[in-house]
Amino acid sequence: DLVCIDEPIGSLDVYNARKVVEFIKEYCNREKDRFIIICTHQYRLINDLVDKCYNIIAIDSNKSEVICKEK
Repeated sequence: DLVCIDEPIGSLDVYNARKVVEFIKEYCNREKDRFIIICTHQYRLINDLVDKCYNIIAIDSNKSEVICKEK
């Protein structure tokens, strides 16, 4: 399963943002074939809770390519 979530912590304080991400991780860990993609502008709040982090640094619309770097 793939779980995609867009801005789940956008309007939350640090404590509740971390609680939400911890819940999402626990949900995804129930099944080993389940993983998650979280899109957020507030990655610093949850950076230590995620397994991998990719920062999108540019979107080149001419090439339909996303340029990113791994954490």
